[in-house]
Amino acid sequence: MFTAIALAALIAGQTPPPAQDPDEAVAVEDILVQGRPLVERAREFVNEVAAPPNNRNLATWRTEMCVSAVNMPTVHGQAMVDRVSQVALHLGVRIGEPGCEPNVIIALSTDAQAMAAQLVERRERTFRPNWTGSSQGEQELDAFVQSTAPVRWWHISIPVDAATGEVAVRMPGDGDGLRVVNKRMGATRLRSPLRDDMRKAFIIIDVDDVANVSFQQLADYVAFLAMAQTDPEADTGGYDTILNLFKGGGPDGLTAWDLAYLEALYASDTTQSNPNRHGSNVGRALARDIGGQMREEARQAQSEPTPEPAPTPTP
Repeated sequence: MFTAIALAALIAGQTPPPAQDPDEAVAVEDILVQGRPLVERAREFVNEVAAPPNNRNLATWRTEMCVSAVNMPTVHGQAMVDRVSQVALHLGVRIGEPGCEPNVIIALSTDAQAMAAQLVERRERTFRPNWTGSSQGEQELDAFVQSTAPVRWWHISIPVDAATGEVAVRMPGDGDGLRVVNKRMGATRLRSPLRDDMRKAFIIIDVDDVANVSFQQLADYVAFLAMAQTDPEADTGGYDTILNLFKGGGPDGLTAWDLAYLEALYASDTTQSNPNRHGSNVGRALARDIGGQMREEARQAQSEPTPEPAPTPTP
């Protein structure tokens, strides 16, 4: 079901250009090559991809993650759970023991749109809880249901006291009292006493639309989505990322850019008072990581000895 299918390239109606005389002079228009600073590209990637609720910082998993795969053959389901958990562990997230209550639910369906519609209809308050800044809005939830993408996802987060991890908003069943953190303690123009913690992630895969990708690609794609609030409409064509998997091709799995982004996100200070500043900091950290990798690769390339040319055989 998940194995990659090799597709033969079909080329039709294309006439090859006439052969060019190598001695013939060719006029070439002026070419302008413009490079952009790496930090600028990194910030643009964060702005393009990141999708926190309105006026909130990007949420991360700070509590235990428990991954569940639904409607999958046992071997594939376990492999999917293992891969997502492996990425989470790499980022310092704790993984629940077998039998834990799932908070990352990955479901396979032959009709993903119908499954999403039924879930939202039956458990709308699960997808849009009664606290501010928990998820995207009604328009985004409708897009989640109506999507025709091979994979769709929905995240739920919650503000908590950054010092204690206690929920910082009124929850259903709390009565009329509003549970809030004392903002006089430690709050500044740059820092908030609150952070945003991921609480749930729903990821639905349409089985018919993922037949042409490998299981490794799909599992890594899902792992990225499980870890980060991601915009389904993000334009990532200019970046080497697993998010391009269903946009005309993609890498074999999570790329160096993907891992650097997730590592920067999970290492960032999520108590920024200004969400824009938080995203900017993640972008700078991403640029530093990628820049360091590039410098290390260049250093290694320079230190490798140049192979001696093979001796010319004597007749």
